[in-house]
Amino acid sequence: MADDFYQSREWLELRYRALCASQGKCQCCGARGRLHVDHIKPRSKYPNLQLSLSNLQILCDECNLGKSNIDETDWRDGEYRLNLCLDTVFDALENVRAQFVRLRAWDSVEVAKRVAAEEVKRKLRIVGSDE
Repeated sequence: MADDFYQSREWLELRYRALCASQGKCQCCGARGRLHVDHIKPRSKYPNLQLSLSNLQILCDECNLGKSNIDETDWRDGEYRLNLCLDTVFDALENVRAQFVRLRAWDSVEVAKRVAAEEVKRKLRIVGSDE
């Protein structure tokens, strides 16, 4: 089942975000080349963190294979972690904004329906009084 996870759209999108944030280098030794997106806290022990950007770091072949799933060292520097936190906050704010826009649009539709209903009632009253 692990292969299913690593082929999922959610993982591939998150993996890409982590790679972009790393500036193409190992966050342990600084090497460039073949890089791995590593779960700091292993998926086997922390499945709830498997799709958390804050639980990912970029490691080269040697650093990642040496680490295995027994070491939970976070090799990311403070600036990277700060930027990651800011990205997380901005993503959350964007989600809130999108929900607000959706709710406001819904409110607008509901208001338009009420106004239209009142207008229909008013016109019906006018038509009824003409008879």
